Amino acid sequence: MIDKDKNVICLVVDRLRASALGAYGNTWWETPDLDRLAAESFVLDLALIDSPRLETIYRGYWQGLHAMQPDAAGQDSLVLPAALGEAGFATTLLTDEPAVADQLAADAFDELILVDPVSGGPQVADTIDATETARLFATAIDWLDKRSGSDDATPFFLWIHAQGMAGPWDAPLELRQSLVEQDDPQPPDSAEVPCRMLADDYDPDELFGATCMYAGQVMLLDQCVGALVERLRESQLDRTTLLVILGARGLPLGEHRRVGAVDDALHSETLHVPWLMRFPEGTGAAIHNASFVQPADLPVTLMDWLNVDVSEVSSRARFGKSLLPVARGDIEAVRDRACMIAPNGERAIRTSAWYLRQLPATSEEPADAETAELYAKPDDRWDVNEVANRCPEIVGELIRTLAHFEQALQSKEPTRPAPLSEMLVSDLD
Repeated sequence: MIDKDKNVICLVVDRLRASALGAYGNTWWETPDLDRLAAESFVLDLALIDSPRLETIYRGYWQGLHAMQPDAAGQDSLVLPAALGEAGFATTLLTDEPAVADQLAADAFDELILVDPVSGGPQVADTIDATETARLFATAIDWLDKRSGSDDATPFFLWIHAQGMAGPWDAPLELRQSLVEQDDPQPPDSAEVPCRMLADDYDPDELFGATCMYAGQVMLLDQCVGALVERLRESQLDRTTLLVILGARGLPLGEHRRVGAVDDALHSETLHVPWLMRFPEGTGAAIHNASFVQPADLPVTLMDWLNVDVSEVSSRARFGKSLLPVARGDIEAVRDRACMIAPNGERAIRTSAWYLRQLPATSEEPADAETAELYAKPDDRWDVNEVANRCPEIVGELIRTLAHFEQALQSKEPTRPAPLSEMLVSDLD
């Protein structure tokens, strides 16, 4: 039976890396509102996107498909806003990112609200209220005010996508300057998002400035999220509303000499995103879970919580699994690996002990040439110490496991992957 007393708000922030939040270990700048929310939420410590391409990520968030799966078609396919609409929920997509509004599944929402950018091009704002992010959140809060003030008892599903750190870095200068100490250089006063490879002998001040700019945007986001949560509490919608906050993609800040979305290489700084779920009934509150989750798990989890039947969606038409049993403590995890693919053909696989990047051959190399990088996890958080030459057997086994994973997703009769061999879950001696 569908629960008509439940609502859902999903907030997706592009280019928000997990390490930007205090709840994920950041100690350089403060995110008090997001940290307080995390203390009330089920926190997924290993949420890994399956592709750095926004369109592909949304196939997961809205259709339950993995990036390596072909498009699902027919009556057995899953489209989250359509399924919730048919179940009696009022569905709204609110975004400042036209690329999200143009997604095919976006047409299934009852209402689309596209917040246009400020005219005149990107520029640093004088106040928080004048930023692009604040304007988006103000629109969301206004939507909630109208909702809570009306007599409409229809349950709602509100999806908010924020450009976040993929949009202009327009936070007031004082936010980025708050990280500057006496002997530090002043950060740039530009709103342009950096996107460049650092030289081998790059100036550390250059990276410091870019990091301060990014931090300013995160602190801005934190205040906006705080305002949204406060309004939910004032209206008492927090008593019936599941609030999900997660990233779409991360952003490099000097790791592997990349600053910004240079090439979206499959490294942790791009793949690892925050994922918080604040259940109104308190499920999983203040619990951190270290199991692997990917975008396709979200729609199945939401439908499970809302008691919307997903059984008619075939296993071929979806990859995701409900995370509710994990949040409730009934099971430890829904999978033992996470696999990723990039538009250039790069592939990757992560297990509890290892992370492998499988790079495609270049035009100068033989057609069958492959390059693999291997990193020991979880100790090597930022993929710094490459150990493929020391562990050829593990490299070979991970490559085979990754190939079998992709083949299974693309087959007409999907099969459950075999458990990982012991060597893929054991630490490097």
